[in-house]
Amino acid sequence: VVIAANTGYSIATVMVDETEHVTETVIAADGVYTFENVSANHTINAAFSINSYNLTIHHVYADNTTAAPDHTETVVYNTAYSVESPAITGYTADQLTVEGTMPAQDVELTVVYNVNSYNLTIHYVFADDTEASADYTAQVAYGTPYSVESPVIAGYTADQTTVAGTMTT
Repeated sequence: VVIAANTGYSIATVMVDETEHVTETVIAADGVYTFENVSANHTINAAFSINSYNLTIHHVYADNTTAAPDHTETVVYNTAYSVESPAITGYTADQLTVEGTMPAQDVELTVVYNVNSYNLTIHYVFADDTEASADYTAQVAYGTPYSVESPVIAGYTADQTTVAGTMTT
């Protein structure tokens, strides 16, 4: 007689004639128990337990450096999981929520954070708020330094000859 668990389950106990007959040490590594040399009638009852598996979610930047600590948890087989990716200022996760149903194995996933770019607009105006020169516009990635020379206008001096900073949100 061979006793084997379905996918996602393990043999918890085997009772032969109302006596526990199996411990974990006599169940084969593949989760199968074989009752051999049967020479008389017996009553065999098997109980099964549902397995749990590890869910690991890595959070990395596009260059594969760590963006946030790993999320780890144990999830019961065939159970739905839903994990929100942590918010990181200036970056967008490629998966805002990691969802699925736990298979009969450990799951390891990676969420990648890509840097956001923002519009940099510099308005050049005279003291009376009329346009002195066309606006300067550019897309600048979060955390990136920028430095823009103000246009030279005959007869006027800019209050900032260079507009510089680091892009924020």
